[in-house]
Amino acid sequence: MLEILDGDFQVTPRGMTFKTNSYFDPFTSLHIRFLIPAGPDAGRGKTIECEGAVVECRGDHKRKIFYVSVAFLGLSSPECKLVDHLRSRFAGEWRGSVARTRAQG
Repeated sequence: MLEILDGDFQVTPRGMTFKTNSYFDPFTSLHIRFLIPAGPDAGRGKTIECEGAVVECRGDHKRKIFYVSVAFLGLSSPECKLVDHLRSRFAGEWRGSVARTRAQG
């Protein structure tokens, strides 16, 4: 499990961005798990899991602060619609985890 600095990230139906202390090469495979903030709306409080690939990682190696952009792979159409519906209403409230996918072989 990787540390997500500041405890939050930005989520869209196509991917996410987050700040971390680890550098990622482009195309690094990741396993992503996040929780839609709890509440009265349908789908809130649900956990969504999917695979992702690093699109960009920029930052400072000396300070160990990196901004990572990830594209979701395999997020279902209903989950995409749910994320799109809830993302602007609950910006900053999303919680989750990111882990490197083990190399296959």
